Amino acid sequence: MKRGLFASLLFASVLVVQVGRSQLSTTLSASLSVEDVYYLPADTRVLQVLTLQYREAAADLLWMKALLYYTENLANHSAAEYAMGYGRSLIALDPDFVEAYRWAGSVPFYLSVDTPLEMKVAGTQLLVQGSDRLPDNGTLAWEAAATVTYDLLPHVPRASPDRPALERESERLLARAVRLGAGPSWLVLNSASASVRLGRTDVAIQNLQRALAFTSDPQMREQLVDRLSLLSANSRHLELDEAHRRFVRQRVESFPYLDGAQFLVFGERRLPLEHPTP
Repeated sequence: MKRGLFASLLFASVLVVQVGRSQLSTTLSASLSVEDVYYLPADTRVLQVLTLQYREAAADLLWMKALLYYTENLANHSAAEYAMGYGRSLIALDPDFVEAYRWAGSVPFYLSVDTPLEMKVAGTQLLVQGSDRLPDNGTLAWEAAATVTYDLLPHVPRASPDRPALERESERLLARAVRLGAGPSWLVLNSASASVRLGRTDVAIQNLQRALAFTSDPQMREQLVDRLSLLSANSRHLELDEAHRRFVRQRVESFPYLDGAQFLVFGERRLPLEHPTP
């Protein structure tokens, strides 16, 4: 009898402990969750007025808060909903603060949870804004180009009406990074491919020629020469094709009754100059 009572009490104790542990775990998780509240004004112009003449000092304080905000959301698997608000505020207070642009561009892609496409686009736009403001900064140029090309574009459906503009932006930023000598050595080849896809073969050739003048890697030189030879041949073919179309158009407009060989002899019709009326 005593043994059965002891067993019943032991079972009841274990059950109470298990229920209590579950409730304690839930309470602890709730207490450790990030309070995702944004205390700054949504209009950055108001923030500029409130900080008076101490904008850079305020930017330093806000920068520390933004880093803590990102770390907390990363550790607690949260979406950092207001990260772009911090980024815009930082940039408004100190437009030449390079790290603020880099931070805003990377946060949407480097959280422990997936973020909405709108947030990815907003962060990328801030990074591109920084590269456009500081066009001679190779680090910003490369990171903006890489973010648009390799981080954002894979998330945008091919049928999206926004994709063509992003592809043009990617080509523009890749070309800038190549001109500044930023990024890995293979970037010039990727940039050339992007330029060719958008019909900017002349830009691709210029960037390849510039890279060829500076590279000392024999393997890379060989790849650059091969790509240049191919693009130059295609470019020459396009020039000849356009010249032929121009010749046919001039013949039809001037002497449509002559064949090509005869038109080469007579040339384009020279019309008499009209004398201006007094």
